[in-house]
Amino acid sequence: MKIKVFSFLLYISIIGPTKINAEVWRQTNWAGGSGQEFWADSTMYSEGSQINGAKIPGDLLIDYPAWVSTGPLIGGRDVFSLIEGFDGALYAGTSLDAKIFKSTNWGASWDTTGSLLNVYNVHSLLQGSDSALYEGTSINGDVFRSTDWGVSWQNTGDLVNAFNVFSLIESNDGSLYAGIDSPDTGKVVFKSTNGGASWDTTGDLDVARLVYCLIQGSDGSLYAGTGFYLPRAVFKSTDSGFTWTKVWDSPAGNVQALLEGFDGSLFAGTAGGFIFKSTDGGLTWIDMGRVDPPSGILSFLQASDSTIYAGGDQYIFKSTNWGVTWVQTEPLPAGWVEDMIEGTDGHLYSGLSNPGGVYKSAYFDSGYLISSIFDTGDWGTIYGVMDWNEILFGQSLVMKVRTSLDSLMAGAVPWDSASPVIKGQDISSLASVNDGDRYVQYRVELITSDLDVTPVLHEVTIFFSSVGVEEISELITPNHKVSLLQNSPNPFPQFTSIQYQLSNQTFVTLWIYDLTGRLVKTLIESEQKAGKHRIIWNGKDLTGRTVSSGIYFYQLEINSEKNPKKITKKTIKMN
Repeated sequence: MKIKVFSFLLYISIIGPTKINAEVWRQTNWAGGSGQEFWADSTMYSEGSQINGAKIPGDLLIDYPAWVSTGPLIGGRDVFSLIEGFDGALYAGTSLDAKIFKSTNWGASWDTTGSLLNVYNVHSLLQGSDSALYEGTSINGDVFRSTDWGVSWQNTGDLVNAFNVFSLIESNDGSLYAGIDSPDTGKVVFKSTNGGASWDTTGDLDVARLVYCLIQGSDGSLYAGTGFYLPRAVFKSTDSGFTWTKVWDSPAGNVQALLEGFDGSLFAGTAGGFIFKSTDGGLTWIDMGRVDPPSGILSFLQASDSTIYAGGDQYIFKSTNWGVTWVQTEPLPAGWVEDMIEGTDGHLYSGLSNPGGVYKSAYFDSGYLISSIFDTGDWGTIYGVMDWNEILFGQSLVMKVRTSLDSLMAGAVPWDSASPVIKGQDISSLASVNDGDRYVQYRVELITSDLDVTPVLHEVTIFFSSVGVEEISELITPNHKVSLLQNSPNPFPQFTSIQYQLSNQTFVTLWIYDLTGRLVKTLIESEQKAGKHRIIWNGKDLTGRTVSSGIYFYQLEINSEKNPKKITKKTIKMN
């Protein structure tokens, strides 16, 4: 808006509003959270659900995971462990008859592998660097090995006094470590340096009798999470298991899951549902809060996009800010999330116990985003073309847009009532868009019918123009001084008062125009005396009908020596 105040003016002529050059807003960044009123910060948006603007910078995608069941594991029940082998197949270790299932089509179907003798549950699976598969079982605490991708399994050396093998890892030097449940206190981590041909106990872990989880840190240190019996703690070894030191006692129950993040931070998941974090190699731990709904944490996974997942009871929680906050993903049907992996196909897989099964991450059916409210900065905005870049992959996208005179979009058309925008359409033709509204906002919905495919939105562009009006408050000519005040109230719902002052008697005309320059109403057309004058406009046009909400102009003309002089100001009608 251009405002000019003249102290001396010999001649001026303004004939209605004029259109200036088009402006544009373009959004290409979908990162960020809550929105703000100005799109100058393009990283913000107002509201969204099941939308991911961070997975691929610059692209807006449907979010995941929406968990879907893979094919049935016939004859299997609880799924305690999952791996992807070097052969590209998925392997799932189950309970009861201790079957190991294999899928070569990303879980669409599962077949059993070779049989395991005299065992009950398959608690842990490991893909060795020697291409052999290893699995840890319960009852006798045996570790089995397969060199033919599960066609046959051979029992490795004896783990003395082991009941359950809850965790199997391979260290950087190729050694195998097994975390077990044993009546022999302290003797709960075994080590093999010959591919499982023989196993020896490592150093004592105080009086611990059960190790739930083992990991190796990037600095080579080993970490063990213990519980069920005392101590419920984290132990650390810096000498390949020769000695172990308790570095932390858990205040929230068993330490059932451990993870080292990509940034080197350690995460500990507890039976009480609290997650703790250490940034100094386990010396000190920070309480990161309890997941909601409360649920014991049994498993961790950090995906390739850095998102950290924590598996609990019927829920998988995720954190995109290194554990500061945790939010639940779509609920699973039931069961404990015993293990999670990310497949080379890009999907996440979770193994559940009670009632059991393998679930796969999928895209939600749809997701939406509502943009921030953009202030065009002008009460006379004219809207033009709306365009966007998309890749649909056979899926669909629905775009809507609306405007308002109010910065909070009061009185704007509800989204459900707004018509979709056609790509490249001049949006001023839509019922949800009113030229003259200062504020604009859009809503986009991405829709898919394929769990593996999401449409992608790259950017959104809205073109608009401003109406240039020279607002003059005062005219001084050789024979006359005329002042025109701003109407009040402005904006106005029904009535507004317009005041002006004349220094001499003169012929006065006062008109109301709309944005197109069309005459709406003549308020005065008569000779008037010097002094202050006031007139009320009731918001009605020449036919007596109440005008619609929008931008209007009132123009005062005086007949000075047969050379009309005009003053124009702007007003806003609100319904």
